[in-house]
Amino acid sequence: LQKTSVSTSIQCQQEQRAQRTKRSADNVLLDLQAVKDTAMKLVTDKDGNRRMTNPNAALKALELEGKHLSMWNEKLSIDHLTEEVPTSIIRTIIDPEVEKAREESMREIVKELLSAY
Repeated sequence: LQKTSVSTSIQCQQEQRAQRTKRSADNVLLDLQAVKDTAMKLVTDKDGNRRMTNPNAALKALELEGKHLSMWNEKLSIDHLTEEVPTSIIRTIIDPEVEKAREESMREIVKELLSAY
């Protein structure tokens, strides 16, 4: 937001909302940490295998923390590219299979974290 009056107005409205709801970004992050901690607790199943309480919730909490920390950027910026972007690149960027592979990669990261316990 380049117009300071708009930025200031948005910030003021966000502060008013935080006061009304008694919530802040810190509160949300603390709750997210609690969800992640609970979801990543290791339990022993009926077969004696150790596993996370809720790997899907843990994965989502890690994803949200990563977004908060700007660890990855999901927006595509093509300002610096030349006039033509090859169709194959665009298909790769929006391909559901690529998204599925990214999610699987995240699951593998969680599994590696678990094996470190």
